[in-house]
Amino acid sequence: MLSLQKNKQTERRFQQVESGANNCIFIKTTLSDPGSLVHAIFNETITSKKAKSRYIMRLLPVIGTCKASEDKIKKLAEEVLVPYFADSVGHTFCIQIKIRNNGSMSRQALIPLLADVIKTLNPTNQANLDAPDYVINIDILRAVCCLSVLKDFAKFRKFNLQEAAMCKEKGDSASTRKGKQNDDSAATCKEKQNDDSAATCKEKQNDDSHQEDSNKNVKKLHVSDLTTDEKTADTAQDELLIQNDGTDEMIKKGGKIDGKIDATQPEPFAENAPDNEAN
Repeated sequence: MLSLQKNKQTERRFQQVESGANNCIFIKTTLSDPGSLVHAIFNETITSKKAKSRYIMRLLPVIGTCKASEDKIKKLAEEVLVPYFADSVGHTFCIQIKIRNNGSMSRQALIPLLADVIKTLNPTNQANLDAPDYVINIDILRAVCCLSVLKDFAKFRKFNLQEAAMCKEKGDSASTRKGKQNDDSAATCKEKQNDDSAATCKEKQNDDSHQEDSNKNVKKLHVSDLTTDEKTADTAQDELLIQNDGTDEMIKKGGKIDGKIDATQPEPFAENAPDNEAN
């Protein structure tokens, strides 16, 4: 009795056990459900944004251990997976296996074995590698197999404490970057519209100036490019139109009206004039 009491007193709530693999620590506990403790730690880590651990990267709850052999692993899976996959509602699952310091076990043999066990518990259970309800994690350390059932695998960043502490900051940074990109895009579009409007207005002004210059050139051409004979003919025609007030017969006969000659009748050439006038 005394020896049993001493053993109970010396048994700690958390006790480290040699794992036999580098960078891997196995902690034995007297808790009935280590998964709830791990979930509470990760929820607090995400809320406080503090990992509260400098060297621990991943923290995985182990619900069962056995010898690293196929039959032992199958027996353990049939016992510990019942609360998760034996209900009437089908669940999605994903299987992850990591083997350290063991050359007799292979992932290709263990994955179908565990999948058959889950399908036997409930045929509606389906594999889903993108967003599973549960992740079955198998860690083989030398001759020992550790089996874990992980929920909220993506939320807890694959149960990585450091990543979970920064997950909100990353989300905020991503949203901030996205908002900034949207603002920059809106500003760029607005600036582009302003530039297009300014270019359109300037082009319109240039077109109006060009049209105005063209009209001036046409008007100048109509006025200044006339020959002297054309100007004289236009002037004579204007005079005829002004002075032709009921004296059509006199104009047709080439008579003089107020000392002016009808421009429509050509004057006789000097060479056809009588000799006595030339003399």
